[in-house]
Amino acid sequence: MLRDPLRLSLYTFVHAMINHALTLNFFQQMRSKNDWNFLRAATEIERINSDSLKKLRSLVKFSEKIEDAIHSYTQLCITESDYHSFQCQEFLVCQSCSNLSQLYHSCYHMKYHLLKKCEDKLELLGTQHPEFSPEKTVEAARNCRVWLNKIIADYLDIWKKVQSLEP
Repeated sequence: MLRDPLRLSLYTFVHAMINHALTLNFFQQMRSKNDWNFLRAATEIERINSDSLKKLRSLVKFSEKIEDAIHSYTQLCITESDYHSFQCQEFLVCQSCSNLSQLYHSCYHMKYHLLKKCEDKLELLGTQHPEFSPEKTVEAARNCRVWLNKIIADYLDIWKKVQSLEP
């Protein structure tokens, strides 16, 4: 499973994010300790994500209003319906731009969405196993192979889609 260097980096990064979701200072601790495995993984993930954002920006020129909305809102819903609501920001874009904006949004908010997934997993495990200590809950999350593999596969798929896009 972890023969691919990018997959290994993402695996290491997700494990670190699980710890970070518990304390919200784990990344700072790893940076201050100069932890090579963490720093290498974090740098690799930041590089591939940044490269993906640059490529997407080169393929489509978002209006300032759309780009601001993508940056400001952590949730994005693409729909073909004529749904109107005062709570939503509505932008009419072509199908191609819709797909690109969804990929761009996923990359732009990658760390936040990953943190939320880790927090949700820890909360679920804590609810299912109230007898677990915080450390045991983190260990249980880190050992959830199906959940971890899905997260890893989802992000690898996003980056693969971006890299396969033609200018």
